[in-house]
Amino acid sequence: MDSFLSISTITKGDQMELRHMRYYTAIVEEKGFRKASRRLHIAQPALSKTVSDLEDELGLKLLERQGAQVQPTSAGVAFYKEAKRTLEQADEAVVAAKRAEKGQTGSLKIGFIPFATHHFMSELIHEYKQQNPGIEISLMELTPAKQLEAFSRGELDVGFTRQSVGIDAEFTSRLLFHVPLLVVLPISRLVTDGKIHIKDLASDHFILLDRSEAPALFDSIVSLCRGAGFTPQIDSRGNLVEAIFLLVKAEEGVSILPAWARSVTTNGIQYVRLEPENVQVELVLLWKPAGAAPALVSFTALVEAELKHIQEKTLTELVP
Repeated sequence: MDSFLSISTITKGDQMELRHMRYYTAIVEEKGFRKASRRLHIAQPALSKTVSDLEDELGLKLLERQGAQVQPTSAGVAFYKEAKRTLEQADEAVVAAKRAEKGQTGSLKIGFIPFATHHFMSELIHEYKQQNPGIEISLMELTPAKQLEAFSRGELDVGFTRQSVGIDAEFTSRLLFHVPLLVVLPISRLVTDGKIHIKDLASDHFILLDRSEAPALFDSIVSLCRGAGFTPQIDSRGNLVEAIFLLVKAEEGVSILPAWARSVTTNGIQYVRLEPENVQVELVLLWKPAGAAPALVSFTALVEAELKHIQEKTLTELVP
């Protein structure tokens, strides 16, 4: 018989139990039945009987006495190594199952609008990973429209996005905060009281996010202008906020963006409060609760627990 024995090759049928391995490894490690029985909190005769049954089942001599101590035979040494590895794997399996039940393993795919979440996202993700180190997180920078598309393809578990009239009843949303609209102006533009009325922009050229990327925002801005008696001159529609900043800085026009644009400092531009302030832009957490995995449940619970802190940071850092 080979000196290296595998649990899978030396067991007969399915009679062997993990407890047999635990008893045997304890005897080897304690070098005797007495100490092992104390460690396992079982009677010594019962321990001896279990090991005897194990040897009969295997047809192998696993232990032999050397004076006052008990030592494993060569077969016993090989069996000990394999049994120890099997017990460790069994313990790991139990831990993994418990973590999965608590939402501490698995994966979580999160969609987000970068400027809207810049002031709190890293802190939130760090806290979530501290609580759930086994969760693999994927962050996807997506516009609200792109997030809905990703949800429909099953590529997203949860999203930080704007409320949309296109959201189906299967979704649940949690309002996180509202922010006002700000006018983005080149630094050379003089503003006397820190505010500007929408009607004062009637002669300006507008640089806006393309409607395909932010339809609700685009329509709100156009509606504001028309309410003030003019139709905006939209000269450029960008897909990226960074491109809008560059064009405003180059004095190619002005823009209107939610206050969360202030989360990124850009030289050469200024943010000014817009009047009237009746338009507020919201950020919501969006997910499908039906069949939600524990990882998603624990994430939405954390957002709920941190909501007040998120709102305070928003008010402090984004609203001028």
